[in-house]
Amino acid sequence: MMKLIYPIAALICMVSIAVPQDEHESKRREKMEMLAVWKLTEKLELTPDQAESFFPTYREHESTKKNIREQQKAIFKQLKEKDDISQSDVDAAVNQLSELEQQMFDAKNTYMAGMKNILTPKQQLNLLMFRGSFMKEMKGRLKDHKGRRGHPGDMKRKRDKRY
Repeated sequence: MMKLIYPIAALICMVSIAVPQDEHESKRREKMEMLAVWKLTEKLELTPDQAESFFPTYREHESTKKNIREQQKAIFKQLKEKDDISQSDVDAAVNQLSELEQQMFDAKNTYMAGMKNILTPKQQLNLLMFRGSFMKEMKGRLKDHKGRRGHPGDMKRKRDKRY
């Protein structure tokens, strides 16, 4: 029974992530990706020769990751559309998702192995650390933006603090 709880919980969490995006979300994602490329270029301090080799490899890797994520979303969509989900459906989904996770892992290893010929060790480390630091920075910016914009309940809280 415990062996089934983890895969089912993971499946439920992933289903919540796999919600289709609307057009606005797609445009926002494109802008975010452009900003990420710009910040990554800054962070890695690429020479022109490095940039010429790096970006085609980077775009190919990003495309591979996107393809895998789309396959994951398709699995979730299939499950979501079913009225009656059997244990074999869950088992098949868990197996498919595990295979896709392995593909993602293999793609990252291949990508990073290829970076040895393009980037210095320090740049490779910065590349590995980039996604986490970038996401942390974006969350901070989003939090600041929401704070400046305010929310309806904020005015009441501000008034309450004055008195």
